[in-house]
Amino acid sequence: MRTPLSVVIGAGGTGGHIYPGLALAEALRRADPDAVISFVGTERGLETTLIPAAGYRLHTVDMIPFDPALGAKRFLLPAALLRSGAQARSVLRAQKAQVVVGMGGYPSAPAIVGAKLAGLPSVIHESNAVPGRANQFAARLTEHLTVAFDGSRAHLSGGERARTVGMPIAASLAALDRPALREEARRAFG
Repeated sequence: MRTPLSVVIGAGGTGGHIYPGLALAEALRRADPDAVISFVGTERGLETTLIPAAGYRLHTVDMIPFDPALGAKRFLLPAALLRSGAQARSVLRAQKAQVVVGMGGYPSAPAIVGAKLAGLPSVIHESNAVPGRANQFAARLTEHLTVAFDGSRAHLSGGERARTVGMPIAASLAALDRPALREEARRAFG
């Protein structure tokens, strides 16, 4: 019997990281209906509602944002990253993960750290034109970098090896016939 594909996706904070992660999960499920897909996030971001609502398991870790506005609390970041990376490693082992994908947002960094600690392959996807701090950090921990926009490469360590793959979007959005809906939308929204 074949071992099912197990993928853990790190995404959180904002919809700009979560929705591409969910689109990736959906595409993986279409390609392999037996795939086991779960997410790593925190208790603070939109992931706490969006990911379970989409039918995926969310594992939470104790991570703080990569935000200079934290003041003195930002000095706790290295310890928080090590602790949350170890928590993520435990999740990866429990899920029997074969690969880890970091979609961005501060909850994705522990997933990539956990992959490094567990000796698992990982990949990051940067969906913004200018990468956030979490992916700038995570790019140093994996050889596998993907971006939505060519211009993002210049902002990532190792960006010259990044592969431009575009933005993962949900099949329901990709299938919209925008030209056919344009006039109706103009009428509805003035």
